[in-house]
Amino acid sequence: MALALGPGLMLWPAAGRAHLGHLVLGAERYVKFDVTPEGLRLVVSLVLGPAETARVMQRADEEGDGNGVVSPDEARRHVERWTAALADEMPVLVDGEPVRASWGESFFDATGPVGSRSEAAVEAVVRVPLESGERRIQVRDRMRAETFDRTDVSFVARDGARLLVAGLGERPERLETDLAIGRPLAQRLGDRLVYSATVEVPGGSWKPTPWLLVPLLVATAALAVRWLFRLGRRRRQTPRGSKGVA
Repeated sequence: MALALGPGLMLWPAAGRAHLGHLVLGAERYVKFDVTPEGLRLVVSLVLGPAETARVMQRADEEGDGNGVVSPDEARRHVERWTAALADEMPVLVDGEPVRASWGESFFDATGPVGSRSEAAVEAVVRVPLESGERRIQVRDRMRAETFDRTDVSFVARDGARLLVAGLGERPERLETDLAIGRPLAQRLGDRLVYSATVEVPGGSWKPTPWLLVPLLVATAALAVRWLFRLGRRRRQTPRGSKGVA
């Protein structure tokens, strides 16, 4: 599994505490759905406890020069390999169709001597454009459930976008904006671990497609020519010195 723990991570508060009064011993995960009129921003994050931090740093160092110290370049290359695997580990579907999108904006903050860090954080982001209207978003979680003590999932819609339904499973029936999934439930669900949301995305102003503009321009030009022709004929028919008749 890439990054020793595999894909899925996010920055948590300092001191290794993802939840007030709760020390992170293994690894905890955070998944955030952030929907706006521009589309979906999906964040997958982990905070690693001391043992997992040491293991991940060891892997990153072994993939580099193996000198016992994780350099910024080794950390960057390691998280890039992890990020590349996310498309398979956390596939995104919109209205039942798989979305081709690249994960990026990743980081791994553990550098220095292997074993010198008490915690580490890793994160990656994918952005998916959404058409206006009612859209159904699903994320299938194929990561190894046994590596996470807990997974928190958050659903957010803002700037005019609206959450209609959200929760665990293929088709949740109510709106749950926050989920807390322990290791036993994640292991029990296995490949059936799916996070879903139905959202309403506001539409923008109407913009005609180019092929619609052609007949519109032709019709406008024809009206202008006809008006100029009638104006010229009227002037020719009006005697000099006369004000004409409307």
